[in-house]
Amino acid sequence: MNTAEVSRNLLGQLDGTANKAVASKEFGEIVWAKEGGLTNGTTMVVRRIRMALDTWNKVSTKSKSGVIGRSLEDGALLESSSATAHQGRAFTKGSAGIMRRGFNYDDNYLADGSRDAGLIFIAFQAQLKNYLNIQSKLNEVDSLNRYTTPVGSALFIVPAGTEKGGYIGEGFFQ
Repeated sequence: MNTAEVSRNLLGQLDGTANKAVASKEFGEIVWAKEGGLTNGTTMVVRRIRMALDTWNKVSTKSKSGVIGRSLEDGALLESSSATAHQGRAFTKGSAGIMRRGFNYDDNYLADGSRDAGLIFIAFQAQLKNYLNIQSKLNEVDSLNRYTTPVGSALFIVPAGTEKGGYIGEGFFQ
């Protein structure tokens, strides 16, 4: 893991430490579809996830690391993490995974006085089922759910680039 290639989210965690290098074979297998009308395209899920920062900031550093399943300091996996830790629930092997990006947002305060801040979570995957399988496990039980609330989601199909003389989305219409 190269921590220079990831950023910290508003919970203080290094975000995206399990992503594969963009030019790697593993990245291509995870992100780019190889069959059907989406050949060499990808699917992109975008979620707006509000974080309960007031509550999170009262938790000890050790407990924060345990909730995620990674060290707050350097993002290293915790060998003693529980079965409900976020990382353990979201972890996948091989091409069953996703490539994730997180972007912090802060939209000031809500009418109830709580902070409207969190993460714009973006996941790219060759098959939407990869994302859905992970999300299903997180919905069952995830220690992080006490501190986060999804407040919006969208799904996009991103077609591959074009060959000379081609057009965007050409694979969908052939």
